[in-house]
Amino acid sequence: MTGLEMTGANIRPLTARDREQVILLICTDLLDEPDPAAPGDETAAADLVALAAGIAAHLAGDEATHFAVAVKDETVIGVVATTASFLARPGVWEIGWQVVRGDVRRRGVGTALIRHAEAYARHRGAEILLLSSGEPEHHQRVGYRVVVASGNETVMARVVG
Repeated sequence: MTGLEMTGANIRPLTARDREQVILLICTDLLDEPDPAAPGDETAAADLVALAAGIAAHLAGDEATHFAVAVKDETVIGVVATTASFLARPGVWEIGWQVVRGDVRRRGVGTALIRHAEAYARHRGAEILLLSSGEPEHHQRVGYRVVVASGNETVMARVVG
């Protein structure tokens, strides 16, 4: 039994009813901003604008933007966003968001979300998947290699196609 199965969670595409839970999860766990309406730094605000735009594109059916959620008992416990890269050559996709709720980390949820993102991108022609990681050791364990490391951010890649 995998860690994801032990949590009782499943992974599915994000729906409109998940939007509020996803934004709150990301604000709380990734941006350290528990209230999406609370004032924060300019980077956090820009990240939230990008997040909202990405969710809107996904919900509108844009296949170049895909959000998936890990859900347990109708509660979102993790999210991953995958997009076709506009900065790189065709065949390169990116994981833009990956967040797992703190109390269910280290149980396979994040790995399952990454594998879902890889499968989605591969099905749409991806050859390479990029991500930016503050935890490169975790992503190395699931097959990603360091491309660039600068300060507390590491860009990593994995061949998926």
